[in-house]
Amino acid sequence: MKLESIKAILGHLNGFKLIKLSACEYLFFDCTSSHEVKRGGRIVNSRFSVHFSLWLSPLVSFSTMNIAVFSNHVLDSSFGLDEYFFNKSLYSDEEIVKKIQCALDFNLPALQRINDYKQLEVFLESNCDHWLNSSFSVAQYAILLFYNDREEDAFRLIDSIMNSLNENNPTTQEIFLFFELFRTRNLIDLETLLKNNIKKNRARFEELL
Repeated sequence: MKLESIKAILGHLNGFKLIKLSACEYLFFDCTSSHEVKRGGRIVNSRFSVHFSLWLSPLVSFSTMNIAVFSNHVLDSSFGLDEYFFNKSLYSDEEIVKKIQCALDFNLPALQRINDYKQLEVFLESNCDHWLNSSFSVAQYAILLFYNDREEDAFRLIDSIMNSLNENNPTTQEIFLFFELFRTRNLIDLETLLKNNIKKNRARFEELL
């Protein structure tokens, strides 16, 4: 998929910035995002396929995660739910652009109504089948619940996924630390951890932009 086609996807949208993360990965960043919850789209433009997803990233999250904390590639369309994965041998650039533009038109309004942590919590809880689709996304949701004063729900969620996490992943180590601090009620260190994560995540977005 040519760069001109990727840029054309945002042609009818205001307030978006295209960010190149790597040779094949691009972020669409919604510059109207609030200071608490960032949002946008993501394209992975590989040799034989194009993969598109939407993402939401609260500053309250584990800082070792991908910049797109919650992502979803199964999105609403005029035909119902659709998976936005395109084989380049079956679709032209123009067809892919049109389909992704339609996905943005159908799905962005709901995401653009999310401006704080509580609104994000409600949205994710209502759409958990497609947005909480991995152990890591569940862990991120748990830290959001904790920040929103749902401590016991957060603890139960983290506890339920502990055995499914890869111990060698840096994010797993951060999750283990969060779980241990919460289990031992070390609230001072837990508050420090959350504040440091917010600071690190804010700095990451400032660096991107």
